[in-house]
Amino acid sequence: RYMLQIWKANHPEIFRGGWQSTQQEITSLYIKFYGVLMMVFIIQYWAFNYGFVKLFLLISYSFWVPQIIHSAIKEIKKPLKLSYVIATSFTRSLLPLYVYGCPENFLHNQPSYIFLCILVAWIYIQCAIIVVQAMISPRLSIPCAFLPPKYDYHRHGDVEIADDKCAIC
Repeated sequence: RYMLQIWKANHPEIFRGGWQSTQQEITSLYIKFYGVLMMVFIIQYWAFNYGFVKLFLLISYSFWVPQIIHSAIKEIKKPLKLSYVIATSFTRSLLPLYVYGCPENFLHNQPSYIFLCILVAWIYIQCAIIVVQAMISPRLSIPCAFLPPKYDYHRHGDVEIADDKCAIC
């Protein structure tokens, strides 16, 4: 329901096209959502069965990457509060800290301190990128050749003003 509300806010033109087109778009949205969800389950099953758990965890703990990309595309200077980013990153990193750092954990995993350091570093590199985007520029890491042109609201050249007319006329 929440996903539908976000989608509706981002695509209001589809809801003006009538019920038939709206129903087709909603069906397409749900097929995409559940298709991606099924693929994640299949990849997760494959990762756990064939020993790629750590790679799957690194990918799944890339939770700030969509926000970084969104901020760069839409050029949003301060999308989230710094305290929220740090608190969320800290609480999300507690479970891997316990599972891969505590020798007596409930999953009976062997501690892997190197992987743990890599995972925590990856989480806080994402946080650092969000902070840099907020402080300097959201598009700092994107080369200028890949950026779309910005509209310049200032006139170029000299504007001649006649003595008998105002600048607006």
